[in-house]
Amino acid sequence: MERIGTKIINSVILWGFVAVSWAGPGGECRDIPEPTERLACYDSRDKPTTQPLEEDASPKVMDQARNSSEHGSTKSNGESLGQRASSAVQNALKVALPRRNTVEAKAPTKPVEYTISKVLRRYGGKVEYHTADGREFRKLGTSASDFAVGDTVVAKLGVFSAVFLINQRGKRIKVKPLN
Repeated sequence: MERIGTKIINSVILWGFVAVSWAGPGGECRDIPEPTERLACYDSRDKPTTQPLEEDASPKVMDQARNSSEHGSTKSNGESLGQRASSAVQNALKVALPRRNTVEAKAPTKPVEYTISKVLRRYGGKVEYHTADGREFRKLGTSASDFAVGDTVVAKLGVFSAVFLINQRGKRIKVKPLN
């Protein structure tokens, strides 16, 4: 008596060969030398069997392929290829994506500076920094260093939308904006 594992392996190999032989296309499409006709042949084989095959579909496909190859991506039936693609997809981007290796020419902007006007120590050891223009930040970091009244700080975004305040001496404290 053979082992059950050997029987399973043999049956899987047998079904693999059967599946490959069934999935392999017949030689009729492969032997067509003209690319557009060969494509039309493969397309007609992929159509569902519930719909009747159109006999005049291949000349239409060939004419469209010839028109697009002669004119590049010019208009067909009054629409360009890009317009047809964007109308088929909803919520598509309206501006082109930036290229990966291109450098955008942006004018260097000056960072927004805040001047600390109040340092409040709340119940539970919470420290809040109020700026001259009305912004409020709560200290999240556990370091003993603090900003002093009159320090000029800039806000910088970190990973996961963390906000850091950095003063003129380079001291950096993680904060939470309150307003």
